[in-house]
Amino acid sequence: MSELHTPATPDWLLSLLVPLHGHQPQPGVQALATALARATWRKLQAACEAAGATGAHGQEAPDTPLAVALNNLGLHDWPASARWWSPELGSCMARLSRGQLREATIFFLLAAHGTGATGDWTLDLPQPCRLSFAGATFTAHEAVKARCEQGRLQLWVLPPPAAPLCWQHIGAHWVLEPGQATDSRIDFAAGATVTSAGFEDKQVQSWTLPASYRSGDDPEVDWPPAQTAADLGPAWRDQAARQTGEALDLLGQLHGNYRPWCQPLLRGLAACRVPHAQMLVSGSYRSHAGMLTVGFPIQTPLLAETLVHEISHQYYSLLSYAVPLIDRQVASGLYYSSFKRKDRPLEKILFAFHATANMAFYWHGLLQMSGPWQDLADRELGKLVGYIDSLGQTLREAPGLSPTGLACFELQSSMLQARGLRAAALAEH
Repeated sequence: MSELHTPATPDWLLSLLVPLHGHQPQPGVQALATALARATWRKLQAACEAAGATGAHGQEAPDTPLAVALNNLGLHDWPASARWWSPELGSCMARLSRGQLREATIFFLLAAHGTGATGDWTLDLPQPCRLSFAGATFTAHEAVKARCEQGRLQLWVLPPPAAPLCWQHIGAHWVLEPGQATDSRIDFAAGATVTSAGFEDKQVQSWTLPASYRSGDDPEVDWPPAQTAADLGPAWRDQAARQTGEALDLLGQLHGNYRPWCQPLLRGLAACRVPHAQMLVSGSYRSHAGMLTVGFPIQTPLLAETLVHEISHQYYSLLSYAVPLIDRQVASGLYYSSFKRKDRPLEKILFAFHATANMAFYWHGLLQMSGPWQDLADRELGKLVGYIDSLGQTLREAPGLSPTGLACFELQSSMLQARGLRAAALAEH
């Protein structure tokens, strides 16, 4: 069952999964992200009402602060917005799954304000809570109070007489008002702005690579990160943001639709320091939607590939909320993933194939350009086609792809074939 029960329209749904030339993904992303927000809102309301009715977990009755705050938003018409896909909505869903209803509600309210929803609300906190908004992270103590009206958000995260944090909605995104003095107790960290035209609302925050990554597990970010534990300094973040802008500019030089394709779902980077540029680290997680985990230092063409890789995962995750890509009544067992070098469920095989194919399209596009990266592009493309052939063979032979999942696989397979991106074809050259 899908999360949203959105009717599948293969033409526009599938067009979101690859950076097709001339296609504008914004309307489709707006529809899916808004549908996901509405589904989350319904689940959150139901959970708050059930907890209030039973007195579970110390929650109040349905007509007290949690429900009042949820109902006091300007969401009467639910205007479509891609900005629902955000680390705030991801944090809401993660906390909701753990039964942390008060924190989930606060994150949902912040996600709503991120889309421009207005309203006033106040919620007490049983203990300090790390929060985020518009790329900034901070810690709230005792209570959170918000007032959002006429393009301005004021957020009180300390008891009076402490001043609020203030943002202005300028153009298409929220901007922190300049000259604000922040109390050290809130551990405030402003993100570094990505320096690429049209991506000025994307922010880079720093975090520390967890020990679990070195043991072979996927890295996880406890979003938002505690600034004192993760901070690598503003100069380091600024450099990562500048290089991200350079990678986006490189994507803009390729034939295709990479920049407009990245724009709707990219919120920023959770950047970590790695020992050397040959250690590639990246990840995407639903608990902080839109924030891509990326290791620095990294060569700019590899950073551009990483953006394609992780944005592919963002689209896959958003689409999988709307329509199943795997038939779970048929799919069973584990299959070897040449990309991860371990056995994984069929869903993860399709997940890897989708991203790997899009990465191959990127390197193939870079090979068509003159420049200093030809040898790197040829080498990286050669690596990927081997993974693609292996993953593709598994997907062709294993039962369990849904009609939409099969259509996704066939679309990318036909694009790969048209470009001659198979191991045997490349070997002939």
